[in-house]
Amino acid sequence: MKIIDDKGIEVDKRTLLTKRTCWSVITTMEQEAYVKVDILESEIEAQLLDSILNERNIPHHIQSYHDTAYDGLFQVQKGWGVLVAPELWSEEISIILSEIRQSAEQSE
Repeated sequence: MKIIDDKGIEVDKRTLLTKRTCWSVITTMEQEAYVKVDILESEIEAQLLDSILNERNIPHHIQSYHDTAYDGLFQVQKGWGVLVAPELWSEEISIILSEIRQSAEQSE
């Protein structure tokens, strides 16, 4: 599928995503399937990762497992929450998340 970028140049979808420009135009034109990337261990990890991904314009969604009816019981069993993103970005996000976790281990 060819798409015209903001400069009027015809490019394919992956090129636009790689350049990290106009990804919102692409997602409105063609919804991508979101896949589970990883389980998040804490709210701090989720907030830090969300901040980094937003800064880099990487599409994602973070869902907490907290349920007020069960007072967070599922978070003890399943982890804090889940991160989902388009499959195209899952490898890059996994690398970022592993760097965050390595940094946290080193600081302890």
